[in-house]
Amino acid sequence: MDGKDKMSSFEHKGENHEFTLTNRKYLSMSGVKEVISYNEHQIHLETVQGSCLVKGNGLNIQHLNLENGKLVVEGEISTIDYNVSGGRGFINRIFK
Repeated sequence: MDGKDKMSSFEHKGENHEFTLTNRKYLSMSGVKEVISYNEHQIHLETVQGSCLVKGNGLNIQHLNLENGKLVVEGEISTIDYNVSGGRGFINRIFK
């Protein structure tokens, strides 16, 4: 495998984004690029598929590994909302 093949494999791996929600209390997510902000009521993320907002009560990040793109959240999860077109909408609107 030459250097080009290695890069293609890495880029393809980085494009995967999945999440598993168990009993609305345990969220496991892959493809996380950045945690923009969080508190016990919401977690704002940037994923390989766009901006994501997780809302609920008592949210707590149990595990975060940005190198692997893995995130685990525990708490009462009520909403998972994606905004793939806007990304960081506020910043994008300022610099249009």
